[in-house]
Amino acid sequence: MYSKFEVGCEGMYDKLRKELITPTYDFRNGRILIESKDDIKQRLGYSPDHADCYVMGVYGLRRARPHIQLDDRYYNKDETLDYEPLGV
Repeated sequence: MYSKFEVGCEGMYDKLRKELITPTYDFRNGRILIESKDDIKQRLGYSPDHADCYVMGVYGLRRARPHIQLDDRYYNKDETLDYEPLGV
């Protein structure tokens, strides 16, 4: 899960923002059910490819973050490294 303000919309272009806020969700039996991509396509009139790409990228960054090895040339080991790839 992502904490509040971890993924932001600042600087996001309109089409991407629209695609990200389009899906609906429901709760059933203690689970979150997200609207199917086919239903999203039908409501938008096109496939939300920009949102797919963004979500996969955020997921990839989240999975890779603990394993990122930065070269000594880019930071001083004595300083605290505040690496925030999403700028939030």
